[in-house]
Amino acid sequence: MIGAVSVRALRDHLGETYGLTYLDPRDAAAGLGLRVVSDALHAATAFVQRTFGVVIPMPDLDTVSLTLGPLVPLSEASVATLEDEVETIVHEAQHGAQQQDGGTLQATVDYLLSPELRARAEADAYAAGLFARYLVTGIPVTEDEAAARLTSGPYHLAPPEVDFARRIVRSHVATINAGLCPPISAAIEAYAFLRRTDPAAIVVEIR
Repeated sequence: MIGAVSVRALRDHLGETYGLTYLDPRDAAAGLGLRVVSDALHAATAFVQRTFGVVIPMPDLDTVSLTLGPLVPLSEASVATLEDEVETIVHEAQHGAQQQDGGTLQATVDYLLSPELRARAEADAYAAGLFARYLVTGIPVTEDEAAARLTSGPYHLAPPEVDFARRIVRSHVATINAGLCPPISAAIEAYAFLRRTDPAAIVVEIR
C-alpha cells in the first residue's frame, strides 16, 4: 500500500523528470497559479477558435486535471484518494514526456488540431495512469472497462478517434495483464522510481 509521503516523492520526481510543476488544490499557495492557468486556458481556447475555427470545450478545473506547458493544475477529484493521485500524476507526466519529445509548442498544436494525434496522446497517457493505479492497488482493469472510460472522459474525441484510442489502450492493457510494464515513458519511470524508493508500495509482480 502506498502512503502520502511516497506519492509526494513520486510527484516531485516526475515533475523534475519531465519539467512539470504540479499545482495542488490542497495547497493555498497554488491558488494564484490555478487562476493564471484558468485565464491562460480561456485565452488559448479563444485564440484557437478564432484562428482555426476549432471549438474546444473549456474543462472544469475542479474536476479535470490537465497539462498546460510546464504547469499541471490538479483537480479536487484527482487527489480525492492516494490511488487517484497516483493515476493522475502519472497520466499528466506522460503528457510532459510528449512535450519533451516534440517540443511544447508542437505537442500543443498536434493535440489541438489533430484528432488522431490527440487520441494517441490520450491513449498512452491514460494507459500509463492505469498501470500506475494497478501497481499500487493490484486491482486489474479489463480491456472493455478501460476502453469504455475513454468515451466518458474529458478527451473530446470523435467516434473514429475513440476507436483508434481504444485499440491502443487495449494493447497496453493486454501488456499490463501479462505482468509487464507497458512501453510508455511515464509508466516506466514511475515503476522504476517506486521499485527503487518504496518497493512495498508495489502490490503486484511485474516481470
